[in-house]
Amino acid sequence: MAVISENANPFFLKEIYLDGCENINDDALLKLTKPRQNAYPRPDLSKYRICDLLVSEQLRELACSAEELRKLIMEIGLSGTRALEVISLSECRQITDNGIGKLYRCKLLRKISFLGCSNLKDAGVTGLAK
Repeated sequence: MAVISENANPFFLKEIYLDGCENINDDALLKLTKPRQNAYPRPDLSKYRICDLLVSEQLRELACSAEELRKLIMEIGLSGTRALEVISLSECRQITDNGIGKLYRCKLLRKISFLGCSNLKDAGVTGLAK
């Protein structure tokens, strides 16, 4: 997971499917979302108008101004997974509420699958939704 976080291009990695992976636990999710040693080079925004950049509904909701968009893109560049939109962790039975709490760092996350994750409680999933 650390290799993915450190090396993946956060502006292209949108989905991860880890269904049934027996070794996925809270530590793996921490490694997946932790900041990388050096931020990924972010795109040069100076040649774009803000309306050209706000192409997705999620970015429109998160970034109301050019400055907010720059901050969001800088934060996404801190990890290969910060721009994930979909993560599937079905049947990853070692994950707990503490582990999924790390997913708050994925600013564009819109779909999560926890089917068969028996260690998760309602409070942990509800906390992630906030």
